[in-house]
Amino acid sequence: MNVLKSVFIAGKRILLFIVFNFLFFYCLQGQQFKTYKYEGLLDSNILIDSVEIKLNNLYKKAVVKNDTTSLIKSLISLSAYYRKQLDYNKSFNKTGDALILSEEFKDSLLIAKSYEEFGVLNYLFKQDNDVGESFKRSHFLYKELFKRGEISAKQLYRSYYNMVLYYQRIIDVDNLKFYIDSCASISRDFTFKASTKLFLKEKKSFYLRHVGQTDKAIKLLEELAFELENIKVVNEETANKKSFLIIVYAVLGNVYRLNNNLNKAKLYYEKSLKIKCVSGELTFYKAYFHEKYAELLSKLGENKLAYNNLAISKQINDTYLNTRTDGNRGFIVVNNYYKNQLIKKNNELATNKLMLSEKKQEVLSFRILFFITLSTLVIAGLIIWNRIKHIKHQKKQQNSKEILEHKNKELTANMLKLIEKDQIIKQLKDHIEAKDSTKTAKTLLKSIEHTSGSLWDEFNYRFTSLNEDFYEQLKLKVTNLSAADLKICALIKLNFSGKEMAYLLGISVGSIHVARHRLRKKMKLDRDVNLTSFINSI
Repeated sequence: MNVLKSVFIAGKRILLFIVFNFLFFYCLQGQQFKTYKYEGLLDSNILIDSVEIKLNNLYKKAVVKNDTTSLIKSLISLSAYYRKQLDYNKSFNKTGDALILSEEFKDSLLIAKSYEEFGVLNYLFKQDNDVGESFKRSHFLYKELFKRGEISAKQLYRSYYNMVLYYQRIIDVDNLKFYIDSCASISRDFTFKASTKLFLKEKKSFYLRHVGQTDKAIKLLEELAFELENIKVVNEETANKKSFLIIVYAVLGNVYRLNNNLNKAKLYYEKSLKIKCVSGELTFYKAYFHEKYAELLSKLGENKLAYNNLAISKQINDTYLNTRTDGNRGFIVVNNYYKNQLIKKNNELATNKLMLSEKKQEVLSFRILFFITLSTLVIAGLIIWNRIKHIKHQKKQQNSKEILEHKNKELTANMLKLIEKDQIIKQLKDHIEAKDSTKTAKTLLKSIEHTSGSLWDEFNYRFTSLNEDFYEQLKLKVTNLSAADLKICALIKLNFSGKEMAYLLGISVGSIHVARHRLRKKMKLDRDVNLTSFINSI
């Protein structure tokens, strides 16, 4: 008895070096990963013995046709097939090729699928950092693809479920709860089959146990066990679902063992270990279950049986989980190869980005210099052009002003001559009327009256044609000017004397003086302001 006990203790120490020894109660998970049929390359009723040949033939055809999409899909399917056959060396090799090709092909969906399969393999080998990176990368892409309507809700649900697996593995309860709720929401919104939600119940029970609601967790697990027990096995898919009882029974065994209900725990462990794993993906967990069952048997004093279970656990771990063995060396090779390729590509990309950045900087510097030069030339040109335009305008204004002044002087001179002429005609008329009353004289006087026009009208017509906006500008400055005031202002502008103004307007010189005084008041001019200068400034 003591020998058996010593052997049992020694066996336990050996198992401490095995990868899955730290898969204690809270880290136990169950899952459903994609199968080799998922990509739709195979008939649903194909025999397992024909799968490898069929997929390799599809791969070769894709190579010949240069069909990258089919090539990557066949690699992912082959990886899933070898994963089922527990040939992880080949599985990792196929996944690594799919990853590199999909990254080069730059197809978001194929990249997401490749990362998902890579994450599954790392999950099985408990490489948690790589699991997180792979599942997060694929999940990000799946969400973007769903937003664009390129994948179904069921595909999105699977991605969320992968995140549940990851956060359950690393025991991140908050994120686990979020992704469990997300899965539940998606399945509710898109009315999935009840069987789709089965596996989520085990995740909910994990969460409940972790937050101290063990009774609720047990009830949920027992309900799940009942549902699974009643599944009728009609094909590989239903067989896979029913084999999930391996997980459910073992979890119940763990719960009852920790609650010291050893007999009930033993019952569930035995039920778990009797079930055959159809998919192969639960083989790893059987090693863990054998170990926990051995601990229970040791407590019950069944040391020989305990030792046998420890030996089975060690054999499974050494065969499938030890990466130092030839059969699983592909995990390290592919992992390192892919990471090296990724680092190489990232370095190349960084170098290209640096070169591109330098070229962009050169182009930007040239553009800035060109823009500054061009802007300087444009600004200088505008300044010169405006200066020339201003000078021309000033010159034109000066010329216009000089021409206007000249014409106004001519108008003044002509009007003075007309006034002088009109005065002579008036004197002649008065003389004829006084000295000659003959019929001929009367006819002559009538002719003189008929041809004589108003001197003001003649003046005003010529004045307004030369000084078009004078009256308008004057009215803007002094709004209360009368028509008589405007006449006086026009005559003042042309420097007519009071006597000449009186003659043109037919009023007395005194009236002109009064009119000028009234104008100053209306214009509100100070005594030191010259009326003529003010009017000429308009």
